[in-house]
Amino acid sequence: MLLVDDASAYERYTTSDEFNELIMMRRHIGVDVFYIYHGFTMLPIAMLPYVNNVILFHTTDNFQYKAAKLPEMQQLLEAKERIAKKVAAGNKYYKEVIKLS
Repeated sequence: MLLVDDASAYERYTTSDEFNELIMMRRHIGVDVFYIYHGFTMLPIAMLPYVNNVILFHTTDNFQYKAAKLPEMQQLLEAKERIAKKVAAGNKYYKEVIKLS
């Protein structure tokens, strides 16, 4: 397992050749890669096709432009609304795991 915390410090607007190679090599060497972003809008859109699951907490990020580019991202917008309702009801750290692939 490889955990990349604050991934936006390394990859903000696009994925580098090194990250792309790591993503491809993970299949060959059997490593799970976890990227932690402190805002969904920080995730480079080029990386979205490689995402299997998203753990989404309450956010005010507006990621509709990403949802428009990838139809399966509609799930994230729906989850965002459900999470906002739970947080408003007092479940401060409510989260959802969204399976994209």
